[in-house]
Amino acid sequence: MKRRGRARARSLSNSNSALLVCERAKSKKRPDANIILMQGVPMIEGKRYECCHEAGHAVARILIGDTIIRVCVYPNAADGPGERGGTDSKAKERECRCGGYTRNRNEDPFDTRSRIHLEPGCGECMDYLKNRIAALLAGGFATEYHAPQKHRPDDSQFDKRAIDQEFAHHNIDGPERSTIETAGEIRARALVCQEREAILAMTQSLVESNGSLTGMEATQTVRKHFSGDTLYLNL
Repeated sequence: MKRRGRARARSLSNSNSALLVCERAKSKKRPDANIILMQGVPMIEGKRYECCHEAGHAVARILIGDTIIRVCVYPNAADGPGERGGTDSKAKERECRCGGYTRNRNEDPFDTRSRIHLEPGCGECMDYLKNRIAALLAGGFATEYHAPQKHRPDDSQFDKRAIDQEFAHHNIDGPERSTIETAGEIRARALVCQEREAILAMTQSLVESNGSLTGMEATQTVRKHFSGDTLYLNL
C-alpha cells in the first residue's frame, strides 16, 4: 500500500510539473506547434493545426495501450465545423477481477469494434474510463498548448459528443460523471505537456506524409520520442 501511495503522489507531482511547464510554454510567443516549417510539403502544410489535433489523440491512444490502425487528416476538408481528420484504433483487451472487461469483437486487426463493461464501484475500471476520456480530450488540448495561435475550442465538438456517448453507454451521470470527466481532463492536460516531443514529432510526420500515417508509423514515432513516464495515467 505504501508503494502505491508513493506512486500516486509521484503521479500527481509529475502531472503538476508537466502542467506548469506547459503553462510557461503557452505564455511565450512561438510559431504554431513549435515546429520549423519544411519545404516541399505545401499540400498539407496548411493543415498543420489539424495534424497537431490528431497527433494528440494518437499519442494518447498509444500510451493507454490501444493499437493504432491509422491516423489521418483530410487535405481537402473545409476550414470550419465538421470532421477534418481521424484516429482509428483497436482497444487493448482487459479482464478485471471485478468482472469488468474490454473484448474485441474479432481478430480482424482493422475492426475497431469492442465490447466494454465497467463496474462503477471498481477503481481499476474507473481508471480505465478516465484514460479513455483523456484520449478523447487530448486532441483539443494538444492544439491549445502546442498551436495556441489557431486553437478553437469548438473544434473539439465531435470529441465532446464521443465523451457523451461514452458516459451514456456506461449509464454514468451527475456528480459521478463530473468527477471522472475532471480526472480525465487532468490526465489529458498532463499527457499533452509531458509528451510534447512525441506530439510535435507526429504532427510533423503527418505534414510530411500528406496527412496519413499507418499504425506502425505512428507507434514508431511515439516510441522514439516517448518521455518514458506514464504515472500521470496511473499505469
